[in-house]
Amino acid sequence: MALLTKNNKKTILSIPFAFACLLLAASAYGVQRPSPAQSPAASRPGPAAIRNTDSLDPLRDALLAFFAPMHGDVLAAKDGLLTVAIGNGVSVKEGMRLKVLKQGGEFSDPLTGAPVEKIELPVGDALIINGPGPTGGGLSIGRPAGASGGVRMKLLDGRAEPGDIVRISASKVRLLFYQLKGVSWGLSEKYYDLLKKTGRFDLLASPLDDEKDAVAEGRRLKADAVLIISQGARGGNVLLDQKLLWTSDGSQVLAGRSVIKSGQFKKFTFADRFFAPPKGTTNSLVMFNVPYGAHFISYFHPAPDGAKKEGQLLLMASGDNIFFYSISASMLSAALDGAEIKAHSREEFLKVQPADLNGDGRDEIIIGAKRWGEIVSYIYGFEGGQF
Repeated sequence: MALLTKNNKKTILSIPFAFACLLLAASAYGVQRPSPAQSPAASRPGPAAIRNTDSLDPLRDALLAFFAPMHGDVLAAKDGLLTVAIGNGVSVKEGMRLKVLKQGGEFSDPLTGAPVEKIELPVGDALIINGPGPTGGGLSIGRPAGASGGVRMKLLDGRAEPGDIVRISASKVRLLFYQLKGVSWGLSEKYYDLLKKTGRFDLLASPLDDEKDAVAEGRRLKADAVLIISQGARGGNVLLDQKLLWTSDGSQVLAGRSVIKSGQFKKFTFADRFFAPPKGTTNSLVMFNVPYGAHFISYFHPAPDGAKKEGQLLLMASGDNIFFYSISASMLSAALDGAEIKAHSREEFLKVQPADLNGDGRDEIIIGAKRWGEIVSYIYGFEGGQF
């Protein structure tokens, strides 16, 4: 199998349990409400003023609102422009894309003959270009079905006529979570986890980190949209920016920003050093083959910085054994003269974590395991060529 290591949580396939717990304890500050694009060819929205909210939730909620399930009825259709009444009291935003469906015959209950539901045939796609109220360059709010005015939409492809319906389904959205170079692993992990827990998105990952490649990568992965995450700084605080682009034409339709105060940022980034590339490397991407699957992967330092013979090693736990490898020129080679740690009979690793517990510059290895229905733990040190 191929192992990808990068300053990017999405490409690390196994994350030590203790690090994940520490990251979940952190919180963030601030968000803003962006202006969406008027159309695919319009100028792109950007972050405005920041207001503190003590949470990353508003960033998540803005994204969820953009993909809120909704349906409506086509009231009028002429020259590729539609007037639509949106039902169920849902707010709409410029840049949203809805499927156009034509209703066909009905399914009937074979026993009672009562109608069950109507057949719906997809006939096109439409883009919301403005709502019934004043937009002021910002977000438009839709009106319930039957309200005067309706929502204006542009037909992107296919056809539509009065009596058709439009819909954003409740099925998962394929979203590429695209993290640019320089974004903290811990910071993006927190936001990624928030999005994953919503159950609304099928989150995709990529080892690329250049913004110019984002849309093409989204198309390659067959994503509906790309969420670009970048990081900046202002006034001693860290800024987390998000931009949402449709993969079909690259148009940007949503933008937002969260501000994280320095104290909270340190909590987020505690584990970054375990996933960042070694100092002095010019390329943050290292790819190599490993001979088996691994349940736990981490860096391991067997000696103080001033007395490194083996240097920074890669620890890999697979099955009931822990092996150690040195990394050079994108290749793995056995380290520590083949020394390894083997679990006791009928044990299952639950946690494997390197840490310098006594402050001597050498990592010890903390192991938590399950054996015969009990939880046991060990601490190993490396001395005299063995653990």
